[in-house]
Amino acid sequence: MLGLRVVGDVGAAFPQAGEHRTGREALTDHGADHAADGGPLGLRLVRGVRFYLFNRGRLALALRMTLEALARPGASARDFNRCRACCDAGQIAILMGRHDEALGYLLESLAIAREIDDRGRIAIVLQPLGMAYLARGELATARACLAEALDRARERGD
Repeated sequence: MLGLRVVGDVGAAFPQAGEHRTGREALTDHGADHAADGGPLGLRLVRGVRFYLFNRGRLALALRMTLEALARPGASARDFNRCRACCDAGQIAILMGRHDEALGYLLESLAIAREIDDRGRIAIVLQPLGMAYLARGELATARACLAEALDRARERGD
């Protein structure tokens, strides 16, 4: 075993070293296809493997797994898990230079964060959203997002 564990309540271990698996297989192997809460379970699973994939430079796989989890039946509830997964997809897309695509994910995440009134999540989403706007050359919008992110972070003592 690689000795790594999925963060959160999924509790599944990573596959053996050298085993090449698709994101779809990982979601299927860990019950996200068959569990009654398969949508939320898939969102939590991709959150858990995100840092593992980042550290190995597997951004395309991380994005593909996140998008597959977001598209699963039961994952469309506008809740914290979806909000966080959309933000993760946006951040990954930014790192891949796909700023237009990132903007869509981040705007959905921000809308959900505002709907559920999660002030901390709003501050977290505004930062990469500002960076996406900056990369697109929309300086005024980027500045507004980043200024709001800073204000919200100060409110929280960050």
